[in-house]
Amino acid sequence: MPIAWTPPGSQWGLGTVELREQPTKPLTWEQYSLALMGRINRMAAKETPEEAAWWLEEAELQTNLTLPQTQVGDVLVGSGILEGKLGDLTFPVDPKEIRHEPEAQATLDEDKLEDYLSLMLR
Repeated sequence: MPIAWTPPGSQWGLGTVELREQPTKPLTWEQYSLALMGRINRMAAKETPEEAAWWLEEAELQTNLTLPQTQVGDVLVGSGILEGKLGDLTFPVDPKEIRHEPEAQATLDEDKLEDYLSLMLR
């Protein structure tokens, strides 16, 4: 069963991710990054190109990155630009500290690219 989880120190829910299963070993930054890329890419996939265009263009202007709708998560996470925006995250995370959180699930269920990018660009 997937686990909706927000790492301690995450700001505004930007770091909330869905993990496929309960980790049995400490969660590394690399594993977390893959989950975060997936979250952002899923948000972008829900949008029509017209809906996403304005927000992606705005984000490109502010970040100096090229953000293709199909890979926006890969580019944002891979660039390192989110690391300072996510909050004060510490990895690896002990698997005992990772539990499904109903509030985190609500955040993921309501995810919109527009809201995520506007928070990220603050």
